[in-house]
Amino acid sequence: MPPLDSKARARAELLNLIGAQVKTLEKETFGVVTEVELCEYEDRCERIRELYAEVIDDRGQPRSLLQAARRKLRK
Repeated sequence: MPPLDSKARARAELLNLIGAQVKTLEKETFGVVTEVELCEYEDRCERIRELYAEVIDDRGQPRSLLQAARRKLRK
């Protein structure tokens, strides 16, 4: 298997972090989340923002799905 490029590695990490976020939100919903888990959640939020910025292609592509949808609606 060929080595992953930096964007592929960032995407893979992003997916893992988002999965962890969902698990924490599920625990919060049922009232079983700990303070430590909430702190880790906040730390992951920051890392997710960093990875998202890394994954986004800076060659004029929309920075979010919302922006893409707005552009499509304007046409």
